[in-house]
Amino acid sequence: MRKIWIGLGAAALIGGGLLAANWNNLQRLMMVKDFLAPDRVVNNFAHAGEAFHRRDLAVTAPLHIWQKNITPLPEKVDILGQDVAVADYMTGTDAVALLVIKDGIVRFEDYYQGAKPEDHRISWSVAKSFLSALIGAAIDRGDIQSVSDPMERYAPALKGTAYEGTSIRDVLNMSSGVRFNEDYFDSNSDVSKMTYLLAVSGSLDEFTTRYKARDFEPGEFMRYVSIDTHALGMVLKGATGQSASENFERVLGTHLGFSQGIHYITDSVGSEYVLGGLNMSARDYALLGQLFLQGGDWNGTQIISQDWVRESTARSAPPPLEGGKLGYGYQWWVPMKRPEPDFQNDFTAAGFYGQHIYVNPDHGTVIVKLSTFKDASEVNKDGISHGLLAMEFYRGLSAHYARE
Repeated sequence: MRKIWIGLGAAALIGGGLLAANWNNLQRLMMVKDFLAPDRVVNNFAHAGEAFHRRDLAVTAPLHIWQKNITPLPEKVDILGQDVAVADYMTGTDAVALLVIKDGIVRFEDYYQGAKPEDHRISWSVAKSFLSALIGAAIDRGDIQSVSDPMERYAPALKGTAYEGTSIRDVLNMSSGVRFNEDYFDSNSDVSKMTYLLAVSGSLDEFTTRYKARDFEPGEFMRYVSIDTHALGMVLKGATGQSASENFERVLGTHLGFSQGIHYITDSVGSEYVLGGLNMSARDYALLGQLFLQGGDWNGTQIISQDWVRESTARSAPPPLEGGKLGYGYQWWVPMKRPEPDFQNDFTAAGFYGQHIYVNPDHGTVIVKLSTFKDASEVNKDGISHGLLAMEFYRGLSAHYARE
């Protein structure tokens, strides 16, 4: 991902004459160019809405006030058979926030690197799990008839693209087969071009319709490509007649008690960056985890059906094209199962640079960890993915608080 921003800087120099005609675009591009600078990333992740176009979300439910019974973190947790010091893990993964909730009560909360509880920090791909919830609500209402329906039934602009004839289920599972280069270290990749468009001007919808080719048939393999989530956003808008923001306000904002000022990053024509552009506090992120922990119920109102909660967080995607030990559901990561009975149903929303919402229904636990960990999507020196290590860390914390 770092090379994306380097590439943006080069684009600013090459296209300087053109961009000078639009001072706002030039300022925005220069902010984005340094977005991941090590000495700025903590602050920038809390102010992403100033670097991009944005849409503030109207939330009408009263602010949710979490009950607290704070106790210390354990000194160590087991991660894949190794006793790991919690303090070392937190430092080594550049944590900025950690929130542990057991049975709806905050058991631990702290902030690091100068971060504050009220910061509205960028979600990155954690936003994908929010979109999955909104898709589920649309299915519950009957706006979308079935995940077996083809994408173009609700998003006619996808006719003639790689998505035509592909089921909503396959796209939720990241198994569309669309040919899309998600190489975050290649400034010429598709995802880099999408980021450039987002920073300057253009339509993400139009960008998505450019993709005509597939590398494999839908449903054959799971391969993570973020453009799948934008295509799902097009389906949601076509099916409901409302934008992702309006769906968020309708489904979640009227019930869950988010803080004021939460927002989506958008493209220049107002379409939400549903694959990574939510901005909210750690406590706000925990609300989605708690909703799913409670089977979609909030204060006696069924916001999302139990069926969707169960279906979307099950490991349903086909085998990963490139292997790996993490499974996938409908825009949620699902760990490979362990024999212990209290780790059979956990799942995680995960985002770039180490943003996570972990949910363990068997323990009644929700954990939110926000970070600035640049290697979060890579592997460690032993070839083990940091995503897997993170899930095992949360499992260790969950087990600790379940024993108390």
